[in-house]
Amino acid sequence: MKLWEKGTIGTLTLDNRVVRSATNEHLTGRDGRITAAYLEVYETLARSGVGLILTGHMTVDGKGRADETQICLDAPGAEEDLARLARVIHQAGGKAAVQISHGGLKAPAAVNGRPGRGPSAVDGGEEMSPAEIAALPKQFARGARLAQAAGFDGAQLHLAHGYLLSEFLDPYYNRRTDSYGGSAENRRRIVEEVVAAVRAACGPAFPLLVKINATDVEDTPGFLEDQIALCRRLEALGVDAVEVSRHGFNTLRRQGPYFLPQTLAIRRAVSIPVLAVGGLRAPEEMESVLGQGADFISLSRPFIAQPELMNDLRRGEKSKCVSCNSCYKIYRTQFKRCALHRGEVPQLRALFGEDTP
Repeated sequence: MKLWEKGTIGTLTLDNRVVRSATNEHLTGRDGRITAAYLEVYETLARSGVGLILTGHMTVDGKGRADETQICLDAPGAEEDLARLARVIHQAGGKAAVQISHGGLKAPAAVNGRPGRGPSAVDGGEEMSPAEIAALPKQFARGARLAQAAGFDGAQLHLAHGYLLSEFLDPYYNRRTDSYGGSAENRRRIVEEVVAAVRAACGPAFPLLVKINATDVEDTPGFLEDQIALCRRLEALGVDAVEVSRHGFNTLRRQGPYFLPQTLAIRRAVSIPVLAVGGLRAPEEMESVLGQGADFISLSRPFIAQPELMNDLRRGEKSKCVSCNSCYKIYRTQFKRCALHRGEVPQLRALFGEDTP
């Protein structure tokens, strides 16, 4: 079965084709520091034998946090925390890449003390200045180099889900009239500059993945073709793999592969591995997706429902995740990570109990 075959992403060899997609555990402190509960999640994932763990997204800029528990790569103690996390994962037999992000317009004022800042002043946010845009490649390069120095096996740049770099790619959010807006070539300019800076900082051998949207906010005709062109360009710049998601991914509740046609269209256009994510629950379905051309299966909610999911998949059992999407809010109200779980997670009550109405 292909699901259990070894696979490679750049210089990294993985024991199987299952990837834990980046997932925000909400288990760091409000200061963004890694906690014992956070480490426990990653140790369990590593021991389960998942091929590659993609961490929850970490921001390159403490002024652009997506929520109050997001790890800030520019905060005091970040180097120590990352090294501790990498050590725990490796000692448990796992491999992991840090997902690197910037909240952009999705960075709430309640967390950051100011409205989110993105390519344009949209949805209550503010427009970034040319100087702020010019600083982004250095910020992302520093974050990736920090992950590399901490001992991580790679990094993933978050170009999806409405965060800053995906906002530059999306014509709804990017209404600039300078060299970073307008044409598809201009809209992807900052992404190319970020990738080039990361490659320069980390060297050609450090595995680098990206996560992209296959659709934009308004389902603009031709957007997928623009993203395919982006993927070709990123491959030329040294990106080693692409994970394909879409805008509004967290509103989907059905099961079955969500973005398979778009994923396969991108796979046909590039020679680097492509990760299929979204709605996959049964091993036979995962095998089918791999058989159609995807290189890896990426899962998020199933690992929230079952941290040791790999054992069930090896037995040929389907994930217990019912795609209810409760995990996007239940941590704040019932202080657990999944509606199927019994009992609270003390760390979540400690973090969010005072916020409960």
